[in-house]
Amino acid sequence: MSDEVVLDILKKLLSKGYEILLLPHSLHPTDEASHDGYYLQDFLLPGVMVTQSIEQTLASYKKCHIILSMRLHSMILAIDHHIPFIGISYGQKTETLLSEIAWKYAHSTDVNTAKILSDIEDIESKYTSLQEKLGGYHKNSQETYKTYFPWI
Repeated sequence: MSDEVVLDILKKLLSKGYEILLLPHSLHPTDEASHDGYYLQDFLLPGVMVTQSIEQTLASYKKCHIILSMRLHSMILAIDHHIPFIGISYGQKTETLLSEIAWKYAHSTDVNTAKILSDIEDIESKYTSLQEKLGGYHKNSQETYKTYFPWI
């Protein structure tokens, strides 16, 4: 998704009263190209917050209502916390996960603002059932994991 689309989405969500929290998942101390925090600086509009550590990022999931995810880890954590999310697939790993759970709110990187905002409205209208779907998927994944890795 282009930076322009991200900024447009943020501005429109802020105007609707949404609280925006950016959650960096890759915080490399020496590699700026791999450090999400540097990339996210471009989106720090007035009213947009960002976590400063992986501990803050992980703790913040408990407070999130909807996730707009561009990373595999954030999709997994959204599922783990039963938080409805919109997944933007940047590669095979994210595409596989979104396909495996047959997630309706999955898009390629050319998605536009109107589609994201429409998805958010749809998620809001089906919020509880989506949480339950993610909870069921999470439970099934845990059972499968225990089957293949019983020593853990």
